[in-house]
Amino acid sequence: MTVSVASQISGGPGQRVQELLSHTGDDLPILRQSCQGIIDCTEDDTSSAHDVSEVITHDQALLAKIIKLANSAIYHTNTPVTSALQAVKIIGFDVIRAMAIGAEFIELSSERGGNATLIKRVLARALVSATAAQALEEAGNFPKNPNLFTNTMLYTLGDLMLAHYHPDIYRILESAQRHEPDRVHSVETELLGQPLRSLAAKMANKWGLPSTICQLIETNPNLNTKNWDQPQNRLVGLVCSANQLGYSLLSPPTSHTQAKLEEILNRVPRALNLPLRDLKTLTINAMKKACQLSHVVDIPQDFFVPHADWDTMDSPRNIKDFIAEIWKATNKPKGVHHGTDTAQNEQRESSNTSGDSGVPTQTTFLCLQEFTLKAQLTSDPSALLQWAAEALHTGGTFGRVVLLLLTPSNGFLEPRTGYGEQVKPLLPLFRCAIKSQHTFANAYRGCQTVNIENVLEEMKAGRISSEFIQQWGEGPFLLGPVFANTKHVGLIVADKGPTQQPITQMDFANFSMVLAQVNVNLSRLSK
Repeated sequence: MTVSVASQISGGPGQRVQELLSHTGDDLPILRQSCQGIIDCTEDDTSSAHDVSEVITHDQALLAKIIKLANSAIYHTNTPVTSALQAVKIIGFDVIRAMAIGAEFIELSSERGGNATLIKRVLARALVSATAAQALEEAGNFPKNPNLFTNTMLYTLGDLMLAHYHPDIYRILESAQRHEPDRVHSVETELLGQPLRSLAAKMANKWGLPSTICQLIETNPNLNTKNWDQPQNRLVGLVCSANQLGYSLLSPPTSHTQAKLEEILNRVPRALNLPLRDLKTLTINAMKKACQLSHVVDIPQDFFVPHADWDTMDSPRNIKDFIAEIWKATNKPKGVHHGTDTAQNEQRESSNTSGDSGVPTQTTFLCLQEFTLKAQLTSDPSALLQWAAEALHTGGTFGRVVLLLLTPSNGFLEPRTGYGEQVKPLLPLFRCAIKSQHTFANAYRGCQTVNIENVLEEMKAGRISSEFIQQWGEGPFLLGPVFANTKHVGLIVADKGPTQQPITQMDFANFSMVLAQVNVNLSRLSK
């Protein structure tokens, strides 16, 4: 690293950062009204679940995310969650607050042409840390801290701020943290005019985050695994241990990173009287839970795999075994992690030129936003389904969309409408019996969106006819079951059109969001 790092920042953004962030007043960046409202509500001791749900209900995109989270495997609900109030009661204030802020960072970054990949990488580490802290708390049989998830996830708020507003400065500081940790303070001062934690603490105070997280950020305590019987010591220990664990696992490994991970593996089991094998299991479960939570903020699963370079590190046996177990549990081959092509991913997402870039275009965003607003207001189920199919097509995300509905009298899924080039003449191809093993019937009976990537395999298995492939094509498509409460209604089929383009992560997310809104509102109308 050079003596002066400020010269590495083109246009002198270091000075702009200081001007933007060094004040405690209104110069600091603000959140959307709904996100700030959630923070205010969840920090107010007099607020109820109803108060928080009222705030969520006025932000349709956030509402879809929260309901989707409540219906995920994490919470094991017996019946579908269909309202914001139900979701708040199931998820709890702590997780909702943290996830709302995480989603805010990603959405703002996408809207402003920011580097969404970098934000997602930082948030992935924060999510793993937050779920690990909860798991450590449970393993120690400690009383539950109502703000532990938020405290842990936002402990690195400074990193999130810089990754969002000034990624160049973030990268320099991240490199210093990995390779020259003793120089981090001086580099921060040179680039920002003050320690990063001071700026982050001012941001946390301005947003009205819990006082505990503001204090943790500002004091920047070291890992301490002693005297965890005291509430404040325990909070510091859990937050610092979990963040050190998340950072070590998901960052490119260096000798410093390895030393931090080894410290965790040696000290935390002793502090909790926990065998190392149990810490492995705990960490694996925390990463799986983080993956489930990540669907709400559209972070791909491969962001939760230990960095590929761990495989080439000359590490002690306990670290090698620990990383190997994580790799095995995440079910990813070594070397697949996004860290091997971060620059390519970041360049692709930064371009923000089309729906295939991983970032929604403005047209798509506005179209889906309009649909969610209309869906909340309608009292007509038929109109709701028509709007959903239309929104998926006109938003520019899908080239072809077909809506199938059940005809109870004959037990068949019948195509009712279709959007896209030359779709209507092909609608009869979609008719099938719901009791058959047809690909559409199988998806109809399920409760989750299905991505059919290999249509030829479906044909070989007898689930799709050769006639369908000959006329429709063999490109991938998405299938989304439509239901009201537990009553199945129909199916929506969507693909990228005759060009047979692959389904992207953003395509899947947009499709899932629309399906969630359809099913939530159908359940509302069926009462």
